[in-house]
Amino acid sequence: MIEIIIALTVAVVLWSVRKAFFTQADVFQEKVELSVKDSAIDLQEDYKAVVDKASSMKAKHGDRWFTMGDIDEVMR
Repeated sequence: MIEIIIALTVAVVLWSVRKAFFTQADVFQEKVELSVKDSAIDLQEDYKAVVDKASSMKAKHGDRWFTMGDIDEVMR
């Protein structure tokens, strides 16, 4: 009989804590989504910086894009 009362008490406590747990899970999910979006924005900025650097180097060399094959030819 005492086991049933203890099990029932634990079930009631867990049921009442359920809402708080789900709220915390939602908050954590929102934080993760914001972090992912911030990382995507940073990645876009880094990508733009690389594209701008490549464009400026290409413009500096008369709109010619040098490859490793070009370097190999010069070293021969």
